[in-house]
Amino acid sequence: MGLLNSGIVHVLTGIVALAAFSATLVITGNSVLNNACAGAALIAGLLFISQRVARASKQTSSPPAANRELVIFIVGPFAARWFTHSGIGAELRAEQQTLWLLAATAEELQARLKPVRLRHPQADIRLWLPLLPDGYENATLIAEQLDAWQRSMAAYSWPQAFPCCVAFYTRLSNTDAVYWAGLSAITPWSDAQAPDPFEPLKAAFTAMQTAQEITARQRGIMGERLLRWAEATSLNAVLLSFMAHPALRLSGIVVADDGKGFTRHGAWARWLETQYGVLPPLSPALLLPPLPEALEAPRFLPVRQKTARAAGLLLSGVAFILLAASLLNAFWHARAQIRQTTSLTKNLTAVEPWNVSAQRAALSTLEAQHQRLARCAVSPQLTNWGLSPCARLARETQAVIERYRDLPYFSSQAPVSLFSSGSARLRAHSPAALAPLLALIRQHPARHFLIIGHSDNTGSTEVNRQLSLERAVAVREWLMKEASLPATQFAIYGLGDSMPVAGNDTETGKALNRRVEVIALPVDPAQNKEIQQ
Repeated sequence: MGLLNSGIVHVLTGIVALAAFSATLVITGNSVLNNACAGAALIAGLLFISQRVARASKQTSSPPAANRELVIFIVGPFAARWFTHSGIGAELRAEQQTLWLLAATAEELQARLKPVRLRHPQADIRLWLPLLPDGYENATLIAEQLDAWQRSMAAYSWPQAFPCCVAFYTRLSNTDAVYWAGLSAITPWSDAQAPDPFEPLKAAFTAMQTAQEITARQRGIMGERLLRWAEATSLNAVLLSFMAHPALRLSGIVVADDGKGFTRHGAWARWLETQYGVLPPLSPALLLPPLPEALEAPRFLPVRQKTARAAGLLLSGVAFILLAASLLNAFWHARAQIRQTTSLTKNLTAVEPWNVSAQRAALSTLEAQHQRLARCAVSPQLTNWGLSPCARLARETQAVIERYRDLPYFSSQAPVSLFSSGSARLRAHSPAALAPLLALIRQHPARHFLIIGHSDNTGSTEVNRQLSLERAVAVREWLMKEASLPATQFAIYGLGDSMPVAGNDTETGKALNRRVEVIALPVDPAQNKEIQQ
């Protein structure tokens, strides 16, 4: 019995606890054996704790590292695109242990800065200003929006000048991934003003043009043209004016070559077409735009020395809590995953088929959950105890995603509208503009399509809704004639002026809003319900 109190037994008990704990991390196929190892780790851990309390000796704890939190506000006229607009966390993204908060306007930034400072007094505050070169049809409008935001910042009193990074999001190459030019990670993100924020990008794109990889050369060539476009318009001057702003420190300008998230052509694409006769390819789905990998910068803080007794009790207590809570956490994790996945699936399937933007946002959220489930299904976890539903939920979500992913889609949005103001009659150029839609329909002859009509804001709500419905009917009649398909192949819906894609304060914007969208319905009888006209 005296041997039980010896140092050798104490060490052996710790080794057994550690070995059993490690076994639970690698044994996932046999839940019984996994649970037996977890039970052995728990018992050995309890023995180790009791011995540790009895054998505490004088030692000095080493100062641990503490990380200073990084809080980044996404600002500017395009900031809302980086967030979902329904559900929990509509104005917050947490990635890589960094908080990304929506504060599109200077007013929102001031309102949210105070609670962030109260909750995270030592946090580094940064601004991320995303730009969509194809966000508007006219580059002048983009510059005006940026200039208005900059001037609004001057109307408030700020406790500091904010380090600000400007990020262009566009498609430069034939890639399905995201490639960052000018920066690979936010850390280190200098607090100092950049002497020439465009110079690192110019050098990066120049170097890419000599690379062996075709995609890299393509990215370098197109990136150089993007910078020419910014210089040829007023964008370059507006961004450089940030360097003289009292509330901003322009730390850098980066470019995200994103091959997934662009479903329309705007100012940059039209300029590219005019200058070089090419257009970047479009994506069939509007996904949540990416953020760069954000890392916390370590800050070391002084801590008081502790005795070995206190350190031993703390470490042993943590070990006990981790082991004892593993089974409870298994049940909680399983319930949480089931509840969250079920909710996200219901959100997607409940979205009306004519609400294209909401459907894409819900699909993007479900795809993110599926990725988490896939990682959970293949990663050994102590907290599983053979109870993890991740594999089953991943299969179920995949089946739902396949019904909604990459649905054939068409929009008549173009410089010249299909319809005159107040009219549901197709204009003379409309057949040529609808030719891509006809090709799309012929590629999928067995599918059912929803035709959604839109209008500008001229007239009353009811008049505009009826007018948009008549425009959808006009397109359906044309398709029935050209494709020789029955009316039952198409459903129609009118949204009036409720979902504009441009401002109704100009004739150009009104023309863009007088559009028709066509989307394939999911291959799911439950979803292909008849839509009331």
